[in-house]
Amino acid sequence: MFFFCFFFAITTGTSPSGAHTEPWMFVVVSDPETKSALRRIIEAEEEINYRKRMGDKWVNDVKRMGTTCHKPYLEIGKDLFNLLARV
Repeated sequence: MFFFCFFFAITTGTSPSGAHTEPWMFVVVSDPETKSALRRIIEAEEEINYRKRMGDKWVNDVKRMGTTCHKPYLEIGKDLFNLLARV
């Protein structure tokens, strides 16, 4: 995980951003309860995407790939690596 975090930090540090403000931050989550809470939040947003934000074509296109608003993999791994917008 350290190498992955280091690689991401180096890579994003060279990425373009408005006035070099780097409007993002990294968060690594290991706590199972926190991962579960994040999953609930993410799935709720995805449910809105599928029902309201995205059109029927998009929903049907991703359905063929087996993609849904359910994201069980967010709790499976040891660590959950998040890239978040800084607001």
